[in-house]
Amino acid sequence: MTNILTEICAYKQDIIIRDQKSLSLKQVKEQVLNLANKSNFTKSILHQIAENKPAIIAEIKQRSPSQGLLKETINVAEIANSYKNGGACCLSVLTDEKYFQGSNEYIKIAKENSALPILRKDFIIDEYQIYQAKYIGADAILLIMSCLSKAQAKEYEELANSLGLDVLVESYNEEELINSLSLKTRLIGINNRNLKTLATSLDNIKNLKKHLPEDKILICESGINSFADYQTLRSFGLNSFLIGGYLMKQNNISIALEELINN
Repeated sequence: MTNILTEICAYKQDIIIRDQKSLSLKQVKEQVLNLANKSNFTKSILHQIAENKPAIIAEIKQRSPSQGLLKETINVAEIANSYKNGGACCLSVLTDEKYFQGSNEYIKIAKENSALPILRKDFIIDEYQIYQAKYIGADAILLIMSCLSKAQAKEYEELANSLGLDVLVESYNEEELINSLSLKTRLIGINNRNLKTLATSLDNIKNLKKHLPEDKILICESGINSFADYQTLRSFGLNSFLIGGYLMKQNNISIALEELINN
C-alpha cells in the first residue's frame, strides 16, 4: 500500500486506539451480544434485481479525497429520506471523519429517516471496527481487498457474519478480485477508482467482470460523474451500483435517483 491509502489506514489505527478509550473491545463485544442477528442488506439488493430494476446503494458523504467537498453542509436525515423516496434499495454511510467528513452518528440518523439497510462505508483494518459497526446500527460492512490480505478478509467476513452483518467485498484489480472470490459473500464490488492514485476508468469493471461467477452479484463502485457515465456502465450489462458523489451533487436527489433507476 502506498500514498493516500497508506495514509488513511495509518489514521484508522489512531482512530481505533482513540475509540477504544471510550468503549473498549471487551465492552463493545458485550454491547452487541443481544442485538438482532439478522441483516436485510443482500436481500434488498436481490429483491430489486428480481423486480428487473437497477439496484442502487445510495451513499451519504460530504467530501472525498478525490473530489473534495461535495456539499458545504449536509442534512443526513433529509438525504436519507430523499434516497428512500427516490428508490434506493440500501444506503451507504461514510463514517470516516478526516477524509470524508462522516460520522458514526450518521448511521443511526439515516436508519431512523429511511428504514433502509445500511452499509458502514469505512476502511476496516481491525476486528474492533466490525463490532463497532454492529453497535452503531450498520447492517453490512465493506471489506477493501487493497487494505487486507486474503486471510484477513476471510477472518473479518466470518466475524461479521457471526454478528449478523452482511459483507460487500471490494476489489480494484484481477488479483484482488480472485482473492475476494474466496469469501462466502455474494456481493462483489469492483471499484473503478485506484485507491492508491485516485485515478478512475470505467473500463476497469468492463475488463474485470468476465472473471465473476454467475452466483455472485457484481456491484459497480466509483466513476459515475454524469448520467452518460451511468448509461455507459448500463451498456456493459451492469445492474447494481454504489453511487455517492454524483447524487450528492444534485439539487434534487430524489429525482436524480429516480432517473437512474428508470433508465
